[in-house]
Amino acid sequence: MNKRIVMYADAPQGISTEIAKGEVVADFLSPPEEMVRKESKIKCTIALNSGSVSLRKQSPVALRA
Repeated sequence: MNKRIVMYADAPQGISTEIAKGEVVADFLSPPEEMVRKESKIKCTIALNSGSVSLRKQSPVALRA
């Protein structure tokens, strides 16, 4: 990751004072590739009758168990 320093020389006095009070902290999050586990994907085709599909479309919340 390319880090750059940004200077806030033109900020209003109150903002520049608060920025000056801030402190730099080290990165504490892991890189994204370490945070998300990748799982293999399986392609699946399913055949449903039209009655089941229309019932699900009408009330999807009511059918959750």
